[in-house]
Formats: sequence, structure tokens, C-alpha cells
Amino acid sequence: MEIRNRLFPYPVLCMENDDYIGSTFDVQFSQTEELKDIVLQFEVELDNDELLDLIRQGKAEYLVHIECSNTSFRKVLRNAGKKFEYRLPKAKVNKEVFLVGMVVAKQTATKFYSSAFNEDYDEPVDFEKGFILAYRNLPRIVVLKNYEELASDDAFFSIVCKNNGQDIEEPVTFDLNGDKIKIYVSESIYNEYVKFHTNPVMKPLMISMLVMPALAYVIEEVRNNDIETYIACYWYQKIKKSCELQGKRFEEDIIDGDATSIEIAQEMLQLPIGKAFRNLSVVVEE
Repeated sequence: MEIRNRLFPYPVLCMENDDYIGSTFDVQFSQTEELKDIVLQFEVELDNDELLDLIRQGKAEYLVHIECSNTSFRKVLRNAGKKFEYRLPKAKVNKEVFLVGMVVAKQTATKFYSSAFNEDYDEPVDFEKGFILAYRNLPRIVVLKNYEELASDDAFFSIVCKNNGQDIEEPVTFDLNGDKIKIYVSESIYNEYVKFHTNPVMKPLMISMLVMPALAYVIEEVRNNDIETYIACYWYQKIKKSCELQGKRFEEDIIDGDATSIEIAQEMLQLPIGKAFRNLSVVVEE
């Protein structure tokens, strides 16, 4: 949910209109990723004496609406204070998560007037309970479940046992000729992969060891060869879409960009090395 091009029959404090002059409403937030949750820290900034009075009197409150249309997840955070925290469960969201900060009326208010009203509003106004008095669309959160995608049926990576009759350690190799990127591993590595690939604690470690170098190899191959060679492949389209969800253009920003292939692979997989070490500490502590 985002509030866009919405007309209100009363003054609303926001960036999209000039109903209030010299007043501001903003919500700053930061996010910290943990194993199962994304910890969101919010801090509200409201610069309007009359709206602040409504909040102090309990007639209005700060609110943050969180919504993920892909999973139908919705959460409304209500708070009278300017700082608050919420732990967003990763299991309940996927891809884009929309956030809107608001000031909402908790009860009916009559003859409300602010000295900051635009001159078009020269009379006091009435509010009903639930009316939006101020709002700010916040930056979207993008949750890309690359870990789940690795184990899903439509994953664009495939872990393949070399099965050459000899269980000896040898380099991992990659094959891009097909809809899926094949990662060829020895029998012993494959057996360990099968054992742990559904374990959420171990997934970041396996991504760091197998998927990340494969993705770096893919980027180098596409950079060094004709892009038309791979453009029809399923894995190419999946990687391209993943980049777009992160606000990047695959050809312009990734293939023709200045970052190294290993740097790009880490960013596309949401920095799995750090997650791997954090999860290893959980395993050790247990």
C-alpha cells in the first residue's frame, strides 16, 4: 500500500500537497537483518504544534502500515511515542514490502484548526475517527528469498553430482548450457548438500560456497561473450528479474558496470558471507 494521488476533503500534512505551510511530517527507519526477522527501527518527526497537541491529548496517534501484496501480509503498528521497533518475520513476506507512516485520528474532533493551514482553508475542520491527518510513503523494503529459491522447484541453479565412479575431491565446475545453471560437485559434497540444503541455518553457508562462485562465474561469462548466447535461457531471465527487483538494470548496471563479478554476486545474494558466519555462531553455541 502506498498513498498516491489521493484527494482528501480536508487538509492533510504530506509531501504531495501544500495543505500545510511550514510544517513537516516524516518517519525515519532503519533495518537490521537477523536469521528469521528483519528488525525495523522507526523514529517519527512531526513539526506541527496543533497535530502534536492532538497526539498528547490522546485524540490522534502515530501509525505505520506495513503491507506485502505478494503474500497478503498486513500489519498496523500503533504508537503514541516517536520511537518504536517491529520485528518483521521473513517467512511472511516476499519481494516488495510497502510502508506508510501516518498520523491518524483516534476519535472524532470538531473545529480543528492549525495556524499552518494553507490560506485555502480559512475555517476549522472536523475529523472522524480513523481519518488520516498526515502521512509519508516510506522507502520500500525488498525481501528476495534467494535461500528459498535455491531449494525450490523453479530454482535457476541445479546442484549435480559428477557421479564419475570415483569419490575424489576435485574442483567444482559450472555449466550454463541449459535453462538452469548446473553446479557440478563430487559425490561427497553432493551428499552433504542433500543432508543440509533444507536447513535454514546452513543455507547461507551453502550459498556462500556454491551459489555465489557460480553467480560470479555467470557474470564473467556473460561479460566476455555475446549476450545473445544466453538471453533466452531461463536462468538469465531469472537473474535479470532479480536485479530489477533490487532497482538495478542487469545489462547496464551489472554486465557493463565497474564492480567485480564477486562483488556483484555478493550483493545479488544479499551478502551471504556475513549471514553464513552469523549462522555458524548459532550452530556453535547450540
